[in-house]
Formats: sequence, C-alpha cells, structure tokens
Amino acid sequence: TYFFNKVRVKVSQDQKYLNTPKQESECTIESAEPFIEPLPMLEEISTSKEIMGNIIAVNNINKYSSCCTCAKKVIIKSKIAFCDKCKMSQKLTACNMQWSFRILVQNRDDLKQKVNLNVYGHQIVQKLFTVCQITETASEDEAIEAILNTELLKLSFDTQYHKLIDIDAIYI
Repeated sequence: TYFFNKVRVKVSQDQKYLNTPKQESECTIESAEPFIEPLPMLEEISTSKEIMGNIIAVNNINKYSSCCTCAKKVIIKSKIAFCDKCKMSQKLTACNMQWSFRILVQNRDDLKQKVNLNVYGHQIVQKLFTVCQITETASEDEAIEAILNTELLKLSFDTQYHKLIDIDAIYI
C-alpha cells in the first residue's frame, strides 16, 4: 500500500495509467500501512469524447509504403524497398500502403467548435476509407475529395492526443 501525491489516473483507449506532473519532484510516493477496510471505488477519468460533425478540412495527408516486418516507412529504390529500422530489403509489392491525415472537424451542435484530429493506424484509416468510400488505390487528391464530400459523421477521439478512435456515417 502506498500514498501517491500529485498524480492523476487517466484512461486512454481502455488503458489505465498514472500520470505524473512535468516537475516530477512535486510528485511523492510513500509506503503506508495496509488497508483493513475495503477501498472506495474511484471515478474513472476518460480522455475520449464523441461528437457529431463534418470534416471541413484535410491537412498533412501522407501516403507511403511501409515495411512488411515492422510497418515503418521504407526507402524505395527502383522496385526494392529498404527499411532503415530493421535493415531489411524487400519487394516493393510486399510492402503495405499506409496513410495518415490531419482533419478539421466542425461540431454539428456548436458550429464555433472545431477540432483538429490525427488519423493514423491501419484499422482507423480503413474505417475512414469505408465511411468515405475511398479505395486503397486512390490518389491523395481523390482521398481528400471523398473525405470532404462525406456528410454528417459520428466521431470518437482521444482528447489528450487528438487521435481519431472511431468514425461512423450518420444517415438522416
């Protein structure tokens, strides 16, 4: 049993963790006598939020080939891809195509509220592509056009990292 002073319990993508202040010297952890009575339940602090809105802008769109082993961006030399991280040469056709975006979302219920969100990771990008009807072979310009032409969306995101967690189309 310990006493923790000046720390926060946070929840991000269903993971709980302790967060210390920037000045770690402010944080103290001390041994304590074990509790005899049951401990009270703590209220979880969620870092996720859900809004309904429209994507009104796309910025920092990246489309690149990634290593078939570690998924890091590869350097392309003719039809061969080289990964600096794992030092592996590989067929370019064996590499996966990765996308990342930064989108600006306008809240439907509060038009003054706009949220910048980062979109990366295979699963969430695939979900965005499905919702916006984008194919894997689309160009960056085609992807931007499809994203901006998609109407009302329900978006879940991590408020700490501004990362898109989930996205669904809303049909009215």
